[in-house]
Amino acid sequence: MVMKLATTLLALAAPLISGHGIVSNPPAEFRSDVMRTKYVATIQANFPGKFDDSPQTNVANFNKAFKAQSQFKTLRDMLDPHGPDCGYTLTNVDKKAIPGNGQMTWKNPDTGEGFIPSHKGPCEVWIDNERVFQNDDCATNFPQSPEVNLPVDYSSCGANGCMLRFYWLALHEPMWQVYKNCVPLKGNGQGPAPGPAPLPNGGQCSNVQANVDYYGNDIKNLGVWGSNQDKVSACCKACTSTGGCKGFTVNGDTCWLKSKLENPSPRDNCFSAANAGSGPAPLPNGGQCSNVQANVDYYGNDIKNLWVSGNDQDKVSACCNACSSTGGCNGFTVNGNTCWLKSKLENPSPRDNCFSATGNGASNGGGSSAQCGSVASNVDYYGNDIRNFQVNGDANSQLSQCCNGCSSTGGCVGFSINGGTCWLKSKLENYRTSNGVVSGRIQKSRLRRV
Repeated sequence: MVMKLATTLLALAAPLISGHGIVSNPPAEFRSDVMRTKYVATIQANFPGKFDDSPQTNVANFNKAFKAQSQFKTLRDMLDPHGPDCGYTLTNVDKKAIPGNGQMTWKNPDTGEGFIPSHKGPCEVWIDNERVFQNDDCATNFPQSPEVNLPVDYSSCGANGCMLRFYWLALHEPMWQVYKNCVPLKGNGQGPAPGPAPLPNGGQCSNVQANVDYYGNDIKNLGVWGSNQDKVSACCKACTSTGGCKGFTVNGDTCWLKSKLENPSPRDNCFSAANAGSGPAPLPNGGQCSNVQANVDYYGNDIKNLWVSGNDQDKVSACCNACSSTGGCNGFTVNGNTCWLKSKLENPSPRDNCFSATGNGASNGGGSSAQCGSVASNVDYYGNDIRNFQVNGDANSQLSQCCNGCSSTGGCVGFSINGGTCWLKSKLENYRTSNGVVSGRIQKSRLRRV
C-alpha cells in the first residue's frame, strides 16, 4: 500500500544554541537581529520510518524514504517552503567574488568547527537554478575542522552574477532542523580579470603566496595577530629564529612553522612563504607546454579566454590543453580562474598568482633541444658564474636565449637573468630573492637523426 506523505508541519525554532555554522567563503551576510548560526525552521519527521533513533539510523532511514517518494526531486524542493527564502542571510548586499579554489566553505566562526558531528543529514549547493553539489550525509562525509570546504562548480554563474544557495537538513532528532544560506556572487565576466590585492611583504621570507596552504611537516605553531602584514611578519620572524624551519603557513590567527614546504593545497585567507635560506616553491608542471613562469602576466595578444578551476596544477594543465588544441596559440596566462590564450608572449609584467607558459606549438628552433625546467621568478642564485652575455627582446625571448646559451656551454647547469644579462652557472646554490630576476635549470636532450 502506498503511503501518502503526511502534511508537513512547520515550527519556527527557539534560539537555543549557536553551534551550527554559516557559509564563510564566499562570505554570507546576515540580519543583525538574529543568531546567524541558528536553523531557520523545523519540520516534524513525516516520512515513513523511524526517526527517533541514533543520528546514523535516522539519516539512513531518511535517505531510503526520500529516494522512494516522488513528491520532492531535490532537497531544495523540500526545504524551499520552510522558513525565509534565504534563511537569515541578506541578498541585497554587495556581490561577493567567486572563490578561486572552486570550493564553498562552511564553518562556525564562534566555535571553530565545520559540521556538527551529531547533526547528520543531507546538504546541497545551488548556483541559481542549477544544483552544483549534493551529499546524503554531509556531517559524516565532510568531518573536517575547523572548517569544511565543499567542491563547487561555479562555471554556470553568468556574466552579470548569480546567487549561491546552501541547504542542509539535520536529522539528529524527529524535529528536523532546516538551514539555509544565500550569497550573491559577481559573475564570470568576459573582461580582463582584476588584479589581486597586494600580498604582504615577506621580509626575510620569500615567495609569499596567498590562498595556499602547505599541509603537514609542522615543527610547531604559535598565535599571530593584527593585519595580514603583521601576521606574516611575525610568522617569518619566528621561522628564521627556529632551527630547521624552511617556511610557514599563516591560517587565520595561527602561524604554522614547516620543516618542508610540500603538499600545497588551495585554502582561502592563508598565506605561505619560504624561509630565505630555502628553495623556491615548486611551479606547476606545464605538461606539453614549457617554461612555466610564476607571477608573470603577458598582456595583450589574446585569442580567447576560458574558465579553469581546481588547484594551480589543474588550471595550468587545462590551459595548456586548450592552447595545444587552438590554432595560432603560442602560449597562455592563467590569472585566477581565467585562462587567456595568446598568439604571442609579449609585454611581460609582474602579477602575483599568475602562471604563464609557452605553448607546445611555439618553436625554439635548432637541431638540438634544450628545456629549462623549474623556472622561477624573483629568484637569483648568487655566484658559481661561468660567463655572462646580453639577452634582448621580451621575457620569453630572453629566457630562450639564456637557456640555449647554457645548453651549448660545457658544465652549465642553470642560469639567472638579471636586467638583460644572462649569467650561466656551474651550480645552482646560494638561493636568494631578487625582484625581476628569473632563474632556471637546464635539461639537455638530443634529437634522434632519422
